[in-house]
Amino acid sequence: MDAYVASAKKLAALAPQVKLVLGAHNIPVAQADVLPKLVDAIQAVRSGKGEVKAAGAGKAMHTFQDFKFLLAAPSKGLD
Repeated sequence: MDAYVASAKKLAALAPQVKLVLGAHNIPVAQADVLPKLVDAIQAVRSGKGEVKAAGAGKAMHTFQDFKFLLAAPSKGLD
């Protein structure tokens, strides 16, 4: 996850020079202004903000604003 956040921050720094983001998941083509929002969202999820729902064995869907991240389920159970 640390590497993901670091990569997202590097990409967000390039946002003024980027025309389109080709992410391949959810919305495969987005405007460059999505990059700083992505950084904010993943940092919020890592700090426990947003909604968390079970998404299969050992997985959880973390939602913050318009972003969803499929991650390992938290060690405490999901209700």
